[in-house]
Amino acid sequence: MSDPTANDEDDSDVPRHVAPGGHPAIRATPARRPPSLVDTYGLHCGLLSLASGLVGLAVSLLLWWRGGTREIVHLAEQAEIFSAVIGITLAGVGLASKKKRVRGLAIAALVVNIAILSFVLDNMLSLVRG
Repeated sequence: MSDPTANDEDDSDVPRHVAPGGHPAIRATPARRPPSLVDTYGLHCGLLSLASGLVGLAVSLLLWWRGGTREIVHLAEQAEIFSAVIGITLAGVGLASKKKRVRGLAIAALVVNIAILSFVLDNMLSLVRG
């Protein structure tokens, strides 16, 4: 009796790493995988978040201590909230990285951007200052 799953062709000369159709078998080894998007851009996102956050923090502190005209303060508050949300998103990309230094940088950026949000919300709602 012959095996119904057996091939009629002689595959003895085909190397083991070649799939039955004649195509090379695809093996995903950790050494051959390309780096993920987070690993590639984690450091860049963390640095960008921290740098823009520090500038935004300086502006929000200036507006918190020295109020300007109402229009300028209102426009700056909206820009700072937008900047802080983008900074938190970029810090989240850095936090997803596998590298310890990148995660530390992203945590610092996250703290700075949360501080921006707290100063802006205090300035808008007058929570601490009356």
